[in-house]
Amino acid sequence: MSEDRSREWSPGTEAVLRRAGWQPRRAVPTETWEAILRERGPYETHDAARGFLAEFGGLTTYGWPADSVTTFSAIRFAPLRAAWQDERFARAGLQTGVPLCPVGTADEGASLLGGFWQRLRGLEGGSDTDRVLRAGGWLPGRSVPTGTWEAVLMQTGEFEMHEAARRFLAEFGALGVPAGPHSEPSGSAPWMEFSLDPLLAIWDAEIIDALAERAGVDLYPLGMRDRGNQYLAMADDGAVYAGMDDVWLLAPTPEEALARLTTRL
Repeated sequence: MSEDRSREWSPGTEAVLRRAGWQPRRAVPTETWEAILRERGPYETHDAARGFLAEFGGLTTYGWPADSVTTFSAIRFAPLRAAWQDERFARAGLQTGVPLCPVGTADEGASLLGGFWQRLRGLEGGSDTDRVLRAGGWLPGRSVPTGTWEAVLMQTGEFEMHEAARRFLAEFGALGVPAGPHSEPSGSAPWMEFSLDPLLAIWDAEIIDALAERAGVDLYPLGMRDRGNQYLAMADDGAVYAGMDDVWLLAPTPEEALARLTTRL
């Protein structure tokens, strides 16, 4: 979209977009979203969707002014929330007569990890860590580009991705365990919810910086767990920390951190 398009917006619309982090000529790479969508369904990102996400991808609008109603109805330009919803998009495409590509969600939207529990039940053998990661979309040798995450977080939070975080997110980015529903007869989820989505820290650079200061190391955000009550972040030596008001070492290595995250409660 061009800068001229903004002149068609009302002042209120432009104010909402600017509060979300939009600026004229904003452009972020879309490679990460495109790669993960192809990984999780027969999605092809056409030029219209690519242009839209380059300008607005990663942003969340809360209306003007933000309140309990507009916050609940937030529009999130996060295409990965449609992962594994390809059948739904295919049906909608047939109804509209045009191919559709996801660009985000309104209101609560679809689960980031739709169908996780069904996929988990279909996996046999292996450790809990292996089964949980495979249900989340991981396979040995997985490697996705991290350029989208890097660009968005550098633009909004001045986070500079170090090599340890880049390697980790290339293999495990966008994986996780959703917060219910689940199939456990006990009525409680066997694993604590977590999401390895670094954009969850898009506007919380001050929190991550405070955690880094308390930990005594530089930290790069990896995602969140416990229904958003804890950030996950990585030091440049691969150690993973968790926290919100306080910080603690979750594990000294990425492998041990994944084992901790996927250990049954």
